[in-house]
Amino acid sequence: MNREAGELNRGCTKVNREAGELNRECDKVNREAGELNRGGAKLNRELPNQI
Repeated sequence: MNREAGELNRGCTKVNREAGELNRECDKVNREAGELNRGGAKLNRELPNQI
């Protein structure tokens, strides 16, 4: 039983590590999306003045 618990814990540790890596990738993508959104908002404010 302890051996099975150890195997489950190792599996969970691996999954949690992979989830952490995915979260870091998502954070990066979300930062980039935020930058794009701010750029788009700036363009939307500036364009009406040029038309």
